[in-house]
Order: sequence, then structure tokens, then C-alpha cells
Amino acid sequence: MADDTNIPIFEMFAYDCSILQFEGWDGPMARFDTVLSKMLGGPLPKTVGDTARHDNWLVIRIAPRRFWLLCDGTSPSVDVDADLGCALPLGEGRARLRLSGRGLKYVLERCVALIGRT
Repeated sequence: MADDTNIPIFEMFAYDCSILQFEGWDGPMARFDTVLSKMLGGPLPKTVGDTARHDNWLVIRIAPRRFWLLCDGTSPSVDVDADLGCALPLGEGRARLRLSGRGLKYVLERCVALIGRT
């Protein structure tokens, strides 16, 4: 008889992933930042890797001139002035996963390379 007391507990939930990518052109980047922050209703992350939350939106600076807007639900319709930058929807065919439980490390160690602290 198998002893299931050593089986890690793990939960996973999948959600539609609405991602809208924004990129500002090099010259007018300061104006692009100002316009985009007004459109999204709050300040943008200042450095690469930083995030900012605005209601149901998470804004991530993924490169010096590039942002991702992750949305719960559908992405907003945002018109970007072509002289300042562009917007590109990236959510098609993607899913966002929420992982939790004490067995999370066990599961991830068998699926992906993990580097960092435990």
C-alpha cells in the first residue's frame, strides 16, 4: 500500500493572459512615459524588472523602453501616438498560471531550472 503522506501538496490555476506591450521610441521617450502613465492611470515602473499596480492592471518594465501591461480580463483599448511609440497585443494563445502550496518547490524543480534562494 502506498504511503501518500510524502506526496507534496500543490495547486495550480490557469487564467487567460491579456498582455499588451508598449514600446517608446528612443528620442521622445520622456514624453512617451508621461503620456502612457496618464493613459494607464498611474506612474510607470522606473527601472527594468520593476512593477506598478493600477487597479486590475500590472505594469512591468521589461526593457529600458518597453512595458508589459498584464490585465485581469481583456486588455484596454489604448491608442499610442505613432510618433512616440507603439502598442502590440501579446496575449493570444498564452495562459497565466498561479501556483501555490508547500509542494511548489518540488514540482518546479522537476520542470524548470531554479536558481536562487530556497
